[in-house]
Amino acid sequence: MNEEIIYGTLLGDGYIAKLDNKYDVYYRFEIEHSIEDIDYINWLQDNLRDVLPYRRERNRKFKTKDGEIKSRTIHLYGKTNKDFEELRFFIYKDGVKTVSKEWLDKLTPLSLAVWYMDDGSYHINTNVIEISTDSFTLDEHKLMQDYFREKWGISVSIIGKRRSYRLYFPKSETVKFLTLIFPHIAPGMERKAPRGWELARKLPPNFHKRLSRSNTKEKCREIITQNIKEFCEKHDISEGFPVVEYNYSPDSFSYKAIQYAFGGWEDALKEVGIPYKFI
Repeated sequence: MNEEIIYGTLLGDGYIAKLDNKYDVYYRFEIEHSIEDIDYINWLQDNLRDVLPYRRERNRKFKTKDGEIKSRTIHLYGKTNKDFEELRFFIYKDGVKTVSKEWLDKLTPLSLAVWYMDDGSYHINTNVIEISTDSFTLDEHKLMQDYFREKWGISVSIIGKRRSYRLYFPKSETVKFLTLIFPHIAPGMERKAPRGWELARKLPPNFHKRLSRSNTKEKCREIITQNIKEFCEKHDISEGFPVVEYNYSPDSFSYKAIQYAFGGWEDALKEVGIPYKFI
């Protein structure tokens, strides 16, 4: 079995189920993802075929403060396996996933990529990464923070409060992190590393074009609209608008300018006549 992937996804969406039939206790490795990520699901199963040979669709319901959310997922699972008993005792403390230095030391760039694909988000407007690590304690987050700094030279921050924390990668550290894991980004997960992220390595600070303070908001909209149209003439937008590539182009306007003139990217692209779809 591919332990690199298993150790990574156990930090994210993977888990080791404990099955008790009153006569004996069994363990098996399982993963569940939204059916919208079917390419990634197929990639996981192809790479873990020996332990995840089976799949089934599930209809899920989640209650939130805004109401009920319905979703369809794919559940990957295999036969019970005694090998996972030892792994469960290594990963779980009192039945709860618990980050340890020993666990982190087993991670490779592939493991980190899987963890990020499971629970990470790339924020296209600010070009930063967050990993949803809400289930872990503050002490576990400090352990992960030390791990990234000491092992990979990446400085991550801990954000959140009241027992709900996340790992935050500032823009410069986002580039370092993606440089490390990008070769392992799976099909269907391109949104986790949007086109153009690598351009940040080559640009000086404060490279964006500036709007004159004497311009009215209407004039700013006109200038930026023309700028986006010129960008589109020079770049492939057949599959969607590469907002990150635009953000990191030397002749572009900053997201703050986009917000000022339009309110956000959706209205900006509507003005230009481009479908609101990012790649």
